[in-house]
Amino acid sequence: MAVACNSAFSFLFLFYLLQGALGTMLGALAGYAFFGSALGSGLALSSDAPKLAAALCAKNIGGGVNFVAVITRFDFACVPIQE
Repeated sequence: MAVACNSAFSFLFLFYLLQGALGTMLGALAGYAFFGSALGSGLALSSDAPKLAAALCAKNIGGGVNFVAVITRFDFACVPIQE
């Protein structure tokens, strides 16, 4: 059974997807601004806090594959996953 692509539905889907991604990015930036110093206090994560925030933001937007891609792209002092 073929389903016709409705351009209005496609536009709304894309609009809500982009709105959710933008909200997630803004939330990650706000969370890092408020709690960024607490992420690395007393741990080896102080230099990795922005990278960790980016990885968690990528996970919320695109799922586990994005999380693994961001983690493997950055050089973490403390590796959160094992290859």
